[in-house]
Amino acid sequence: EVHIQKGSPDGHKVTFREMADEHPDADAGDVVFVLKQQEHSIFKRKGADLFIERNISLVEALCGFSLELTHLDGRKLLIKTSPGEIVKPMAQGFDPMAKDEGKT
Repeated sequence: EVHIQKGSPDGHKVTFREMADEHPDADAGDVVFVLKQQEHSIFKRKGADLFIERNISLVEALCGFSLELTHLDGRKLLIKTSPGEIVKPMAQGFDPMAKDEGKT
C-alpha cells in the first residue's frame, strides 16, 4: 500500500528502500513509484493550490450568489457573496495557472 501526501507534485518519487526482489549474493534494490498527475474536469492545479473558474451573470455579480462545490475529498463547500458586496478582482495580468517567471 502506497500513501501519497495531499499536494504531492507531478513527477514526485516515492521510494521504498531495499524492497525489490532479493537474489542470493546481491543486495535488494529499491522500488520507486513516480506520480503522474491526472487532469480533472473542474479543478486546475498550480503547486499545492486548486483553482476553479466559473462564469457568473451580471445579476449574480450585483445581487449576490451562492455556489455549492463538491471538493475532491467529497466535502461540500459553499461559496457565497452578499448583495452589494464588493469583491476586488485579481491584479491585472495575474493568471494563477501561468508558470512562475524567473524561477527555475
